[in-house]
Amino acid sequence: MENIIDTIVSDPTFIWVVLILAILLVLGLVKKIFKLVMVVIAAFVLYVGYLYYTGDDPANAVNEAIENIKDIDTKKMKKKLDKTLEDAQEKAEEALDKVKKKM
Repeated sequence: MENIIDTIVSDPTFIWVVLILAILLVLGLVKKIFKLVMVVIAAFVLYVGYLYYTGDDPANAVNEAIENIKDIDTKKMKKKLDKTLEDAQEKAEEALDKVKKKM
């Protein structure tokens, strides 16, 4: 395992390949997040247009939506995220142990 890491770190070709893969991964994530934000904005604009068309007060509805978003329990979200990260770390360690046993 150490030989593989040493080879990757010492050879500039491997470093460039890893760097390019990392950049592609980051760009892919940014692109997906951008699409998600655009869809949310479009839905929001349509909702405000609907409220305006029906005669409701869009400002009041927007303020209510903002208050609902603020009420999201961030502690629960943080606990779930921590648990997910711990599970992922455990699975990664198990996979590494299996690889080490095979070597």
